[in-house]
Amino acid sequence: MFYIKKGKWNHAKTVNQLTKQTIETKCCVRGFDAKELVALPFYVCSVGRKELPADSYSISTEIHNNFVELCWSESGMGEIDFYGRKFKLEAGDVFYFLPGEAHVMRGLSERWKSRWLCFEGPLAVATFMAYGLERVSHAAAFPEELFAELERDIYTRDPVCIARLSGILVQILSELVIPPAQNSKNIFERCVDYIRANCSDPELSVKTLCDRFGIPETTLQLYFRRNRLTSPGHFIMQLRMQLANSFLRGSSLPIAEVARRCGFRSPSSFARFVRSRTKKSPQELRAGETEN
Repeated sequence: MFYIKKGKWNHAKTVNQLTKQTIETKCCVRGFDAKELVALPFYVCSVGRKELPADSYSISTEIHNNFVELCWSESGMGEIDFYGRKFKLEAGDVFYFLPGEAHVMRGLSERWKSRWLCFEGPLAVATFMAYGLERVSHAAAFPEELFAELERDIYTRDPVCIARLSGILVQILSELVIPPAQNSKNIFERCVDYIRANCSDPELSVKTLCDRFGIPETTLQLYFRRNRLTSPGHFIMQLRMQLANSFLRGSSLPIAEVARRCGFRSPSSFARFVRSRTKKSPQELRAGETEN
């Protein structure tokens, strides 16, 4: 990828030869060694913006990364393939990469817009890890003003200004930090909302939840048992049974359509599920309601 300097920005456009879609990237990269001007534990080294059309890719190799990077999803939806694990990012989601971590970014919506921030230094990794952030965090709002300051002043050689940019980085990281109790509740509530919105998806599972929110299964199980006194897998099954009851007793939809809306790939698997829960077939449940 080749960058063209336009004002403060380095611009780059690459074209996918198969889809003919254009990937637009622009960034501000500090072009000098800040350590020679002022001693700090970490330094902001670049900020940038990227737009990925649907099904277009951006690849970062292990050799390329020698810094900590925050990728902030601004609008649209995208996916990050991180050593075989796929994470879907929506507006407000923030993903981080440590030095040497390769990744592939792919646009899922018509246009996935993201912003990034990179920093390096003798204590960059240690300082960042001390915040205890999940691999995927979520912020209420994008800190536009703070990023604008970084973009405006990243080229400065003034030691005081360089130190101020490191302070802005601390502000940005602080906005991602939520107290542990509140953080677990926040993730739990988002998981519940995600389950309710995607209950008809046959791919919905504990694994997809872990991948979506970037947390280990043991952590997800703990959040659910604290807040619902049940496991996430059991909660999904409970919700699907509630939907099945509602559709069978309150509609005349064909059994196959009810099965699809409840997240089952076939009427037979749906029938086995209903019978395991009620000792009745879907037809018997519907007939019983009709008799009543």
